[in-house]
Amino acid sequence: MNATVCPKDNAYPTDLGLLNDARVKSEMLIDLLFDKDLHAIKPRDYREKARKVVGQQLRYLRRNIKIIHFLLDSYQAIPLKKKELKYLYVIQTLFEQQNYMFETITKSVSDRIVSIHQPYIRPIVRGKSQVKVEFGSKIHCSMIDGITFLDELNWNAFNEGSHLKQYV
Repeated sequence: MNATVCPKDNAYPTDLGLLNDARVKSEMLIDLLFDKDLHAIKPRDYREKARKVVGQQLRYLRRNIKIIHFLLDSYQAIPLKKKELKYLYVIQTLFEQQNYMFETITKSVSDRIVSIHQPYIRPIVRGKSQVKVEFGSKIHCSMIDGITFLDELNWNAFNEGSHLKQYV
């Protein structure tokens, strides 16, 4: 039996980078939702000024999330596609996590999102000398008579219970 990480090519997430990605994606959602017939004036979103420090990014993102909900209130049904709605949920969760870490002056939070495009990826602390943290799935393999069996595939490094089990 052996446990290891299947690394996922993912840029090392910084709080500022994640918040900026979320802000940019929230601006895209605002552009999709804004309709001149339903909304008189397009809300300001401070795109040009937005690439600043974490506190400012949090304020910009909070404002964009409020604007998105304001624009959504004008529709009878949610006009976003499944993928766009997923981004909205991920952005809101990321905002809550980052805001909590900012207010409590901490660097960790449970099930921390490290990529808005792949929110299921979790950091896995490995303790290796070159790379202390890897991003990807944790797997448990066993080898019997030269055949490798994938016993467990788990994207959540903090959860001992597997949410996806496959047998080869």
